[in-house]
Amino acid sequence: MKRTSSLIASLAMLCLATSAGTALAAPVYVDASTTNTVLAPSAGGGALTTNGTDSVDGIWRLRTSLGIDPATTTVPTSGPIVPVAANNVFESTGNNQVNGLSDDVPRVVTTVAGLPSNTYNVWAIYWIDQNGSPWRIRAGLTDTVAPLPLFVGGGAGTPGVNEPTGGFDNATGGSGTGRKIWKASLGQVTGTSISVFVEDAPATSGNERTWYDGIAYEAVPEPASLTMVLAAACAGGFMRRRR
Repeated sequence: MKRTSSLIASLAMLCLATSAGTALAAPVYVDASTTNTVLAPSAGGGALTTNGTDSVDGIWRLRTSLGIDPATTTVPTSGPIVPVAANNVFESTGNNQVNGLSDDVPRVVTTVAGLPSNTYNVWAIYWIDQNGSPWRIRAGLTDTVAPLPLFVGGGAGTPGVNEPTGGFDNATGGSGTGRKIWKASLGQVTGTSISVFVEDAPATSGNERTWYDGIAYEAVPEPASLTMVLAAACAGGFMRRRR
């Protein structure tokens, strides 16, 4: 009886180890920049032109000293995130409307290459202003003719699809007070590179804008033969114990 109990305990430990070994790692964050982000083929391709002004001109505004630090390797889940000079976000503004129309910027694509061949879960990372903010983003994994899927921040979001990470930009005060990081789930990509297509959704009010910060991805673990052997051992051990 004592030996059986020891066997059961050992098998339980193996089961736990197996589960831990197949758990997903924290998503890797990649900051969007003018180096890895260009015009999408549907927008003509080529280098992305940006400016530093808040205007209705059909050009992405590159806002510096805001957003996630490019040196960050995972999406922040707590704050504050104090902006430094190296930080930046791509903004399409709804603040300055002309004749009732807001800015409408071209579709861009952010690409990460040279990854190990695998299947990856992928997200677009964007910001909202305060908890109920309607800031939004359109993002997807293919350069479709139709508008990309729309994700709107604020409220409860959709768990697993469009939700806050819990991080705050400069939550202690200043112009970035209360801005929160959100992640939009785009699905999965298989291969050695990831391309995320992003565009704005033209605003209908002054507070509806797009702040695109980057992408995140995580490798989906493949079930290993050892895992299956250990799982079978666990099942067999518990069956023997019941007998």
